[in-house]
Amino acid sequence: MAKWALSAHTGLHKHVSSTQVTPGPRWAEEFPPALCGLEAVRLEFSNFVSVLGWPPPGERFGLNEIAQALHSAGQLIDSAAEAPLCQYLAGARQDLVRETHIAWIESHVWDSEGPSPAQVYAWYWNETLGGEALDGAKVAEAAATASAVAKAMGLDEVVDYLRDPDQVAFYGMMNILPATPIRWGLENVEAVSRQLHCGLARWYHRTLEASLVPIDVITGVLRTRRPYYYHRMLAHALLQAVLVQRALPPGIVTDAIVGKLAAFCDPMLDGYRLRCRYLAGLKTTGGWVEYLNALVTLHFPDGQSVPCCLKGSRPTIYAVLAKVLTGYRTKGGLSLVAGAPDCGYRLSVNSRPAFSRSRCKH
Repeated sequence: MAKWALSAHTGLHKHVSSTQVTPGPRWAEEFPPALCGLEAVRLEFSNFVSVLGWPPPGERFGLNEIAQALHSAGQLIDSAAEAPLCQYLAGARQDLVRETHIAWIESHVWDSEGPSPAQVYAWYWNETLGGEALDGAKVAEAAATASAVAKAMGLDEVVDYLRDPDQVAFYGMMNILPATPIRWGLENVEAVSRQLHCGLARWYHRTLEASLVPIDVITGVLRTRRPYYYHRMLAHALLQAVLVQRALPPGIVTDAIVGKLAAFCDPMLDGYRLRCRYLAGLKTTGGWVEYLNALVTLHFPDGQSVPCCLKGSRPTIYAVLAKVLTGYRTKGGLSLVAGAPDCGYRLSVNSRPAFSRSRCKH
């Protein structure tokens, strides 16, 4: 792959003009129509269209109007990202997406004291997986297991971040996961890849895109003026891999799904290591060029014409994850078997604990 050398005047413009953007999912796939009736959403959307200079929305606006406004804002922002007005508009767009997400979660009926982020996270995955096996306690257990994996690999920053399951759950819901659960179904393993692609795009502030393209990685880092916190994404990736493995019934399809989730941890680990390696050198333009080249090569090792890669060049975390899980043999009954999809190993489930059927009420 050709180097992604950048210059202040020509390099970035070249990549913006030559990269084809992958079509994003329809807005209706992110939220149900009932969302538009929530007062918090109506307020945020009214504020957003006023920033765009549009007339106030009518009493009965729908998802298409929200999608059109977000699309128009994206075109304006991309045309002059560093302009103060476009930066303000980008902030308003992020507020709309974030507040819409929060409003939809809070529209469900919870206990009077309100749910913790871990409880909502468990509800999210129950809805995604079509079961009721998870609750806040199971999220905390999965976070402890993910922390053991990180500790075994000497990833102290990831271990520290996983100490608070609520923190990891909140970060994942607000910055990575699709706004509302998209039912996977055990008959459709490819839905897992779709969710991982959408999650990476959302993390890089390309909320309505189906997948990242190279220029998204470059502009995302340049706009934040710092490398992304890959240790947070890695913590979330580890947590979701363990949580899904414990929630799904044993079988070949579960092995394939967990294999994809575990393989996704490897490029996040590599992203974290790149940040540690290049951080000290980002005081110079040359340091930024080297870092951005390495980051784009990480996510697009086969060139810009193929989708963003969801696995590392070699399996790393899956073997460690399996080793940690086999330490809980009396709890999970796991053994390591050669031949799993995408990673060279497979977790074969011999026995599994009977999880509580309690769930967050909604």
